[in-house]
Amino acid sequence: MHNDNVTMKITDVNKPVPASYWELPKGRYWAIHTITALLLVVMCWSMLSGILTSRPENIAATNGTLVLPSDTLPVALRGEWHFAWHQLLSWEEFPESSPTTIPVPSRWNRLGDDSYPGPGYGTYSLQLTLPNERNDLGLKIKSIYRAASVWVNGEPIKQLGKVGTSEESETPRDETILVPLPAAKTFNILIQVSSFHHIDGGMAKAPIIDTWENLMYEERIRVAGTTVLSISFLTLGIFVLFLTISSRMDTVSLLLGSTFLFGGLRVLGVEKLFFYIDPEFSVEWLFKAEYIGMFLSASSYLMFLQRLFPNDIKSLPITGQFYLGVIGSVLTLLTPPLFYVHFRDPWIWLNMSTICYLIFCMIRIVILRRDHAIQVAALTVMFALAAVNETLFYARLTETRLSNWGYVFVAVSSVFFLGARIRTLITAAMLRRAELQQAVDTSTHELKLRLDQLEEARSEAQSASYRKSELMAIMSHEVRTPLGGLIGALKLLQGNNLSLKQEKLRASAEAASQSLLDIVNDALDFSSLDAKEKALKSEPFELGRWLGAIESLMTISARDKGLPLIVQPPQFEQVRGEMWLQGDQQRLRQALINLIHNAIKFTEQGSITVSCRYQRGQLHLAVTDTGPGIPEEKKVSIFQSFVQGKQSNNANDTSRTRGVGLGLAITHEIVSRMGGRVSLNSQLHHGSCFTLDVPLEKVTPDTAKSNQTSSADYRRITRSDYKVLVVDDDPTNTLYLSEIIERAGFTCIAAHSGQEALDQTEAQSINILILDYHLPDTNGAALHQQILQYYADQACHHNLYAILLSGNIDNGFLPDKELNQFDNTLQKPARPSTLCQLLDSAERQFLLARGISINLSALQETTELLGQSGMQRVVQAATGSVAESFRMMYSALEEQDQKTLAASAHRLRSAALTIHASQTSQQAKFIEEANDSFIRDLQMLEMFWEKELAEVRQLITRQQEQTTSA
Repeated sequence: MHNDNVTMKITDVNKPVPASYWELPKGRYWAIHTITALLLVVMCWSMLSGILTSRPENIAATNGTLVLPSDTLPVALRGEWHFAWHQLLSWEEFPESSPTTIPVPSRWNRLGDDSYPGPGYGTYSLQLTLPNERNDLGLKIKSIYRAASVWVNGEPIKQLGKVGTSEESETPRDETILVPLPAAKTFNILIQVSSFHHIDGGMAKAPIIDTWENLMYEERIRVAGTTVLSISFLTLGIFVLFLTISSRMDTVSLLLGSTFLFGGLRVLGVEKLFFYIDPEFSVEWLFKAEYIGMFLSASSYLMFLQRLFPNDIKSLPITGQFYLGVIGSVLTLLTPPLFYVHFRDPWIWLNMSTICYLIFCMIRIVILRRDHAIQVAALTVMFALAAVNETLFYARLTETRLSNWGYVFVAVSSVFFLGARIRTLITAAMLRRAELQQAVDTSTHELKLRLDQLEEARSEAQSASYRKSELMAIMSHEVRTPLGGLIGALKLLQGNNLSLKQEKLRASAEAASQSLLDIVNDALDFSSLDAKEKALKSEPFELGRWLGAIESLMTISARDKGLPLIVQPPQFEQVRGEMWLQGDQQRLRQALINLIHNAIKFTEQGSITVSCRYQRGQLHLAVTDTGPGIPEEKKVSIFQSFVQGKQSNNANDTSRTRGVGLGLAITHEIVSRMGGRVSLNSQLHHGSCFTLDVPLEKVTPDTAKSNQTSSADYRRITRSDYKVLVVDDDPTNTLYLSEIIERAGFTCIAAHSGQEALDQTEAQSINILILDYHLPDTNGAALHQQILQYYADQACHHNLYAILLSGNIDNGFLPDKELNQFDNTLQKPARPSTLCQLLDSAERQFLLARGISINLSALQETTELLGQSGMQRVVQAATGSVAESFRMMYSALEEQDQKTLAASAHRLRSAALTIHASQTSQQAKFIEEANDSFIRDLQMLEMFWEKELAEVRQLITRQQEQTTSA
C-alpha cells in the first residue's frame, strides 16, 4: 500500500556537481585552497613538533656507559652503545681500548653509513649504574630486528628466536622482550642481534628499565587494548560485509567492510597478537599479515570515499592506488620478506600524497554541501591525522603513537555514517515500494476490468454455443423423422416388380437418403462433443469380445456394399488367450466404428482390413482400405472439422461426396481425450491406413476364461455347474436350505463351521456362498474374508457371489461395514421364493461376466412354465416395449435430454430381461449410467437386441418342432 508518511526528499549522494570545479565562484575557489593549505601547515607542524619533542629529558649513554643520578623510573637506555659488527662477542671479549659505538635506537640501514648495509649480525653492550641496588627492576626491549640473545652480568636471561651468522642459521622472531633483572646496582647488558629476514636491523626502539610490576601492567594494558581494537575491526568488517550481501547493497558498504577487515588484520600483525593466539605462529606469516593489512586497509578506505563521491573525487589516482595495493598484497603472499618489505616506505609516502589530495577533495565536498559531507570529511581528517602520526612514529620522529585511537574513532564514526546511509537507502526503498504498489494496484484494477470483460464474453460464447446445440438438436429431430419414413418407403419399394430404370432411381434415392442420415448422425455426435467436456469412464473389457462385437455390427454394412470386412485376431504381447484392458470401451468403440464406416463409404472394390495389436501399454488399431486414397495436401487438415479427404470428380458418384467431414474430427477428439493419437498413411489411388494408438492399462480378468459366441456353448452352461456352499451350525437349517437349492437346479455343499467351510473351499471351486453370521469358531464376515484371501493367495481370480444369512439383518444389529462386503443378505427364516430370487440374481451376474447373451436354461424354464403361446405373447409384448423405448431414446438423444434417455434405457433394459436378453440389458445399463451417449451407442444396442431376439424366437421355434415331432 502507498505510504503517505514518507515525505523525506531523497537526494542522490552521487548527484553531479552543479558547476565544474574550475568554474566555481572565486570566493569558493580561494576558500578551498586556503583551508587545504592550513591543514597542510598543521600536518607539517605536527611533524616538526614530533621532531622537537621526541627525545625525553633522560641522560643518554656515553661510550657504552650510563650512570643514573637518581632512582627516577622509567629510563630509556638511549645513547651510545658499544657495538661489534659481524661479531657475536661476550662481555669479556669486547675490546677495552677505542671500541666502536652506535646510537640506540637506530636501524642499521638508516645510519647513513655504508658499513652497516642492513642484513647482518652484531653485538651491543652497555654498562648501567644505578644510585642504589634494586631487586624489583625489569627490562623491556621492543622492535628489535630480527633475532636476539640478551645477557645481564654474564648470565643469559632471554632468547628471541635464534641468532645466526647467515640466513640459514637464523630463526627470526618478532615480539617484545620482557624479562626481570637480578638484584644489583651495576648491570652489564649485552645483546647479540642478527637480521637476515628483513631489510632493517638493530634496535629500532631503546630498551626501557622500569619496575617489573609497571612493565607487566603496561604490557597487559597494551595487549588488552590492541586485542579489543583488532576484534572490533574484524567484527565490524564481518557485520558490514554480511549486511552488504544480505541486503544487496552497493560497493560502498563492501569497501567499508573490507577496510575494517584488513585494518583488524594489520593490528594483529603490528602488535604481534598472533603469538598470544599461537606461540609457535610463523614469523613469516606474521609479516605477511602486517603488510597485507597495510596495503589493503588504506586502499579500501580511499576507494570507499571515491565511490561515495564519484563526481568530486577523481577515480584515476584512487583506483590506481587501490590496484597497487592489491598487487603489493599478491607479491607479499608469493615472495619472501626481503623482497616485499622494500615497498613499505614508497607506499607510506604514496599514502601521504593521496591523503593530501583527498583532503583537498573533502573541502570541496563540504563547500558544495553534498549529502553526508560533514560526517565523511570528519572521518577523512581523522584518518589522515592517524596516518600522519603512524608515519612519524615509524620514522622515529615522535614517541607518541595515536594512530590506534584515531583508527578507533574512524571505525566508530564510520558505523554511524553507515547507519545514516542505510536509513537513507531504506527511505528511498520505501518510496520506490510505494510507487510500485501504486502501479500494481492500477494494473490489478485494469486486469480485473479485463477479466470481467472476458467473463462476459465467455458467457455470451457459452450461450451462443448452447443455442447452437439446441438448434442442432431441433433440426436433427425434424430431419430424422421424415427421413426415417423416406428410407423405410424406399426399402418397401424394393422387389415390387420395378423396371430397371425405376430400380436404379430407387437405389440412388436410398443411397442419398442414407448419406443424409449419416450426416445427421455425425452432426449430432459432433454437437455432443462440442457442447461440453465429458469425463472418460474406466472399466475393464476383454479385447477379443469387444472387437468381435464391432465386427458383427459393421459386417452387415460392408456386405450390403459387396465388400469383405476382414477383422484379424488381436495380437498380444507375451499373453495367451484373453486380453483384458482398462479404459472407456464405449468411446473407443465409437472412434473405431467411425474409421470403419468411412472405409466402407469410400471403398468401391477390394476389401477392408482391421488389425489389432497390444504392445508396451499401447493398443494399436489399424483400419486399411483399398479406396481412392487421400491427396498429400489434405493429409494435414483431414482431422479438422468439415474437411473431406476423398472426393470424386464424378458428380453422379454420391458414395464419395456424401458427408460433411465430421467423422474423423470426432475420432480425433475422442482419441486425444484418451491420451492417444490418430495417424494416417495413404497414397493416392492406392488406399489408406488409419491407425489409432491409445494408452490402455492391462488388467487381470475377475473371471475364468469363458466363451462368447456359439449357441452350443450356451447349452453347456446349466445351473448344476454352479456350486453353492451353505455354512450354518444348525443341521436342520442346513438341510432346509440345501433342499431349496437342489430343487432350483444348483449343486449344494453343506458345512457346519468355519474350518469345515475352508476345507470345502480348498477341495472344490465354489461359486455362491451362503454364510450364517454366527458360527461356532468365527463369524460370517470374517469367514468371507478368509475365503477371498485364499483365492487371492492361489492367484486365482475367482468370481464369488456372497449372501449373508442372519436373524438380525432387519433390526440393524450388524455393522454396515460387514454388511457392505456381501453381494446380498437373507433374513432368517429364509423364504424359498426370496432364496430363489437371490440365486437367479447370482446366475445373471455370472452370465454377464462371461459375456453370454441368452441364458438358454432360464429361458427354457420360463417357456415350460408359461407355455409356448404364453412365451410368444411375452416376446411380442417385449418387442413392442423395446420399439417404443428405442423411439424415445433417439428423440431424447437429438434433444440432448439425458434424463429421458436414461429412463428409456431403463425401460428397455427391463423388457430385455423378461426374455433373458443379457447382452442387450448390459448395453442398456451402460447407456443408462453414462453421462453422454452417441448415435453409435444406440446402433450397437439395436444390433444386440436384434441378435438376441432372433435367438429367442429360434429357441421357441425349435421347442415347437420338438413338441410336434413328439
